[in-house]
Amino acid sequence: MESERIHLALAAVAALGGLLIAIGVRLLVRMYGRRSVAVDAECIDVSSKTVHVGAFPSAKYRNTKAPVYRYRYQGKEYISQPVLRSNRPGYRPKTGPCRIRIDRRHPEKVFSSERKAVAGLLIGMGSLYIVAMVVAVRVLPL
Repeated sequence: MESERIHLALAAVAALGGLLIAIGVRLLVRMYGRRSVAVDAECIDVSSKTVHVGAFPSAKYRNTKAPVYRYRYQGKEYISQPVLRSNRPGYRPKTGPCRIRIDRRHPEKVFSSERKAVAGLLIGMGSLYIVAMVVAVRVLPL
């Protein structure tokens, strides 16, 4: 009875790891898959603001940055910025010419370069969960 509960808990944590990996892979597929296209752009500004996340208690993320891009796609000019903002140390978008990825169906949507970091983090965490569960199953006397 007790070992069944432990096995169920281990399976739930492994499933969570699988879910994190799936979400990370989905982020990468949407960014680099058929729905996206790379375009030449110009970073014309870097907006910075404080973002509040959550209802209660609200978390404040100060000085989050997001580049503002001007680009052309299918003959139309767009000025947009990614939804995903960052305040991690070392994140300093530079103004000037660059290459960005946009959503082919909704060209006003810009994919953030930070998306790769988030996807990598999710895939890494999910992999660690699964490895930890495999090790736990091998080590625990059940």
